[in-house]
Amino acid sequence: AKEETGLDCVFDRIICMRQAHGGIFNQSDMFVVCLLKLSPKYDKLLEENKEIVLTPQEEEIAMISWMDLDEFSNQELWQNSPLYMELHNSIFHTVKGSRSSTDKGENNDSTGLIAKSL
Repeated sequence: AKEETGLDCVFDRIICMRQAHGGIFNQSDMFVVCLLKLSPKYDKLLEENKEIVLTPQEEEIAMISWMDLDEFSNQELWQNSPLYMELHNSIFHTVKGSRSSTDKGENNDSTGLIAKSL
């Protein structure tokens, strides 16, 4: 699948979901965070420690850049929101677990979904 950044990616799993009612225009809203992995076509660039170029889909993305996971989740915008802190916690643990499993050549199975009311 081609992602909004111009990258070819492979779907791995759903990390978390958020549903809210009575939002903008009094409509429900569903937000799903998925783990995508880069297509194997980028393996050689990664092995050679070369940059993978991002190309924004202009209709959706004003600015684009690679960010460290900690830098992304520690942005001031997210700091006062229990909802986003919970989402970022899920992302952080999934990505860290996925990286360590990949390094060890293991299959990192999901532990399932947890429902919380925030």
